[in-house]
Amino acid sequence: MLDVARREDEFRRLGVAVQVSSADGVALLAEKTSSYTAAAELGVPAPLSRTVVDLDGFRVAVAELGEATDGGRLCFKPDRDFGGHGFRVLDDRADTIAELGEPPSVRISSATAERLLGSVATFPPLIVSEYLDGDEISVDCLSTPEGRLLAALPRRKAGGPWTRELVDDREVVEIARRMVEGLGLRYLSNVQVKYRTRSPAGTGRPEPVLLEVNTRAASGLYQSCLAGGVNLPDLALRLTLGETVAPPQPGFGRAVLVYNEAMPYLPVDALPDAREDLEPTAQSAGQ
Repeated sequence: MLDVARREDEFRRLGVAVQVSSADGVALLAEKTSSYTAAAELGVPAPLSRTVVDLDGFRVAVAELGEATDGGRLCFKPDRDFGGHGFRVLDDRADTIAELGEPPSVRISSATAERLLGSVATFPPLIVSEYLDGDEISVDCLSTPEGRLLAALPRRKAGGPWTRELVDDREVVEIARRMVEGLGLRYLSNVQVKYRTRSPAGTGRPEPVLLEVNTRAASGLYQSCLAGGVNLPDLALRLTLGETVAPPQPGFGRAVLVYNEAMPYLPVDALPDAREDLEPTAQSAGQ
């Protein structure tokens, strides 16, 4: 995506419409450290966090964040992360015999984390942060080529099993708006937010906190579109082709059930050869 964004002008000179945000925005939001710095400048709350590259830094971060959160749970993840890979929750109960009878989880004890991180002199940057234990909301966004937010569909990953609900959460939408418009994101993007139930400010009120921003469509975009009755990919395509669009009002409060479906599988070499159906015969060519 970054390579395409950097050569957007070349594509356009060749007559190719490109649906991508600016190279600067894509590069900045590819890493959580720079994302959280940008969020602070835009007045968007981000998790309490530290970026570390060695074991000593990890230990200091855990100690400082433990004090800042009054002993709250902590987690860590790669600064450059994809799909939650590398995400771990620090929990010393993970090293008990009882865990062997439980499903695999992302929990890891402090001792195991330190042993693994200490096996190398340095490692790729890790973000150590407070663990946010409230509802997670994924906001699918549509914006103009100039970076103005046109539609925001907040999809809550909570409630009943396998469900996604479209919620009318103004605070979460405001976070999405500030990030999208503040960084000039174009077309389809996704802003992930999670609620902090233990407020460091002592307000006692759950508050939404930025997790990350994807400068692309989320894999669960179709869920928001189905629940809200708004076809964001179609609207984004129309914008890319220079049309003016007016998204309809989303159907907030609706939910969708997300499930896996088994489909028949045929290897490519077992598929019927359709080329002869595509090639004109002498008779059809003469008609």
